[in-house]
Amino acid sequence: MKYLKSVIASLLAFSPLINNAAELEINRPNTAVSLPMEGGKGSTFYTVDNDRFNVVVAFTVGSDEKEKLVRQVIQMTDDQTYRVSIGGFGSDQKATTIKLTRKNKVILARVVSCASRAAISNCL
Repeated sequence: MKYLKSVIASLLAFSPLINNAAELEINRPNTAVSLPMEGGKGSTFYTVDNDRFNVVVAFTVGSDEKEKLVRQVIQMTDDQTYRVSIGGFGSDQKATTIKLTRKNKVILARVVSCASRAAISNCL
């Protein structure tokens, strides 16, 4: 019981740091899904090449005046996971972690945005 109380207390302590969390399922090839990112834009889709899934994740970084697009292609086999963390450039900008996992013929995406780059370790 003491352990459970400490776990609950830890979760409550970190909950203000997490602003946005989403679980998405991408179950059709060549169909893009928007990633709900605080302070940025992102999307992902996949194509199929034999048993490999070519998963494309794209997101913006930087301020509105200097926004840049980052695009990554990951070849994933079944049960493989890929994670990318995107930190804000200013002290008040959000930090986001995108975790992609392939399960059979589905890509699962977990997107978590935190209050700041300093708090990103709590969002993994």
